[in-house]
Amino acid sequence: MEIYTTDLITIAQDYAIKIEKRLKTEINKAYIIEDECCNLQSDIRKVLRTRLGEAFNNLIDNDCDYIESLEDVRGKLFKIINDL
Repeated sequence: MEIYTTDLITIAQDYAIKIEKRLKTEINKAYIIEDECCNLQSDIRKVLRTRLGEAFNNLIDNDCDYIESLEDVRGKLFKIINDL
């Protein structure tokens, strides 16, 4: 799991194109970048939430039998987040 994977880069590139087109065509440009950046942020959060959910579910489903302590759980969760 990494943040800078092709799908996230593609999402950002799509939004850059979308912002550029809106800046060329719309009269009221004051909030275009802010609006689209909020949308971009939301889309990226959805991807990250999905990845974290999958990683946590994998931890719960596959590693729970091998967890020895609360510190072990913290270490595994930290590794998931650090990998992202």
